[in-house]
Amino acid sequence: MIAVRIIGGLGNQMFQYAAARRLSVVHRVPLELDLSGFRTYHLHRGFRLGHFFLPGEVCFRNRGYLAALLSERATSLVRNSLAVLGLVRRRIVREQHFHFDQEILALGDDVYLDGYWQSPKYFSEVDHVIRGEFKVRDPLVGKNLEFAKRIEDWKTRGYLIEIVYLRLASPQLALRRIASRVRQGGHNVPRADVLRRFKRGWTNFLDVYQPLADHWAIYENSESKPKLLERGP
Repeated sequence: MIAVRIIGGLGNQMFQYAAARRLSVVHRVPLELDLSGFRTYHLHRGFRLGHFFLPGEVCFRNRGYLAALLSERATSLVRNSLAVLGLVRRRIVREQHFHFDQEILALGDDVYLDGYWQSPKYFSEVDHVIRGEFKVRDPLVGKNLEFAKRIEDWKTRGYLIEIVYLRLASPQLALRRIASRVRQGGHNVPRADVLRRFKRGWTNFLDVYQPLADHWAIYENSESKPKLLERGP
């Protein structure tokens, strides 16, 4: 797995993501975004990449104080000693200067990048992938926008986010359940709203909430007992 420390404003975060994403694409391994630095970094508005179409193989972690300490302050002797003891297995690569470093392109498939990596040469090989993933989603509105912002804030504070999505087989089943509820004295929902929410709810889960979750699960809720369909990451 490739991991990268995400910190700074939106521009910095995009370069950090792109450099690490190139390694994950080349090696065909997942990418982990370390958000732990935002616990003490308050110059900008926290994690901002959640507005883009980040793929499902990108996961988010608050790796904790040890990883942040190692990436920022520990000497190579300390890191190597911890590696020998089995406490740290992933190679930590810290940016040595702000010029393009050709050696970064040759890194293996299990590294932790700590730096700003502000050169397009770090990801030009997969530029088409990066451009596709940096497309801005349709803006969220109302409660969806409020809740997405809450999740992003919780993640920067170190919370672990787990989301369970209950899915029905079809919008027609949702309409039948609503009709049954109405016959029993419950409230109605207009057909157009049901159809719109059915599609938008699934899209928002895939594009917004699933990428933000540390763990997620999808259940089929068409029968009397929910059935697990998929779990990740």
